[in-house]
Amino acid sequence: MKQYKSGIFALSADPVTFGHIDMIKKALLQCENLIIFVANNGAKKYLFNLKERYYMVKKTIKQFDIRNVQVIYGPELLTDMFLKYDCDVVFRGVRDEKDYKFESEQIFAMNLILPGFADKVVYIQSSVELKHVSSTLVKSFVQCHLPVSEMVPLFISAKLEERINRQFKVSFTGEICSGKSYVANAVKQYIETHYNIEVNYINLDQIIRDLYVEDSPSAQKIRDWILEHFGADTLSTDRKSVNLEILKSRMFSMSDDLKREAQQITAPHVTRLYRDALSDKEGIIILEWAKLAEMGMSTWTNNNAVLVHSSEGDKMSKKRGLDEKFAAAARKFQWNKAQKQQSLEKSIAREGSGQLIVFENNFDNDEAIKTLSISVVNLFKSSGKAGGH
Repeated sequence: MKQYKSGIFALSADPVTFGHIDMIKKALLQCENLIIFVANNGAKKYLFNLKERYYMVKKTIKQFDIRNVQVIYGPELLTDMFLKYDCDVVFRGVRDEKDYKFESEQIFAMNLILPGFADKVVYIQSSVELKHVSSTLVKSFVQCHLPVSEMVPLFISAKLEERINRQFKVSFTGEICSGKSYVANAVKQYIETHYNIEVNYINLDQIIRDLYVEDSPSAQKIRDWILEHFGADTLSTDRKSVNLEILKSRMFSMSDDLKREAQQITAPHVTRLYRDALSDKEGIIILEWAKLAEMGMSTWTNNNAVLVHSSEGDKMSKKRGLDEKFAAAARKFQWNKAQKQQSLEKSIAREGSGQLIVFENNFDNDEAIKTLSISVVNLFKSSGKAGGH
């Protein structure tokens, strides 16, 4: 039998974080039923209004399948909700001494309103790995275009990006010669023409190419690593640029260890340049990359993805003049449509967020591009509804 019958846990949840979820689970270890009271603090300014925060908490509780919980919200005092719901314990979450001092002052004030209230308070310590997670930190990360999927549910990450940066992200991915770039740019053109919505197109391959020619010590270090592992002919004579055709042909035969080393040395700089590309942009962000699913990067666009497939890939390969051996090697290096789709669908199911659109590209399909563009716009418009209700 648990120590308490009914507890109450108040939070402003702007937004709710994994730290909050951790404390809610710990509270439920001590009481049979828990009231989560989403409330305002007069000393704070909020990004989301009270009702939006309530819906986000409700959706998060459902996503984590947390039982014996009732979520409420309102302008009432915590003491009044404690009385109304006949609670016998009040849980307060603390991450450090600063939190404890603040909570103690709040409880002292509430005890003046309801004598004996302080005796009903139980403090819950945040887990070590989550003690630095706060709603303030999450919002500052989003403002800097840093990922927050380790701190909040992915659907909240999407809401924060829409609210703070005015951005809705969707990826375009697919097999080699499926026409990803063509489809992405056709969608961009249609939306901008018919909806007057700003659409920004970011190609991750182009970001990698930009890194290879960047005039910086770090980029030069990467180029020197390429020279060491792939040969002198992969670089220009001044070592300031990379011969991409030679590099690509040799990367297909890389060992797994070398692939990991290449990723470790380049990934931080690719994400750095991606953040630069996101700066000062609003509206719909289209991120194109063939290996998005293979690299487990669908969370970069909050699991919103368009998977482009074409039964005419071989024809396109010949039309582009791609060497058959190169195209065959590239296909071995990448997943096929079914593998990409399975990975993306698993990520959506696991995170409880995002949507996958599978698009068959026939390279002469204006009506299909129109339908796809409308679907992307509808996703963009629905992203502004905090909590997804």
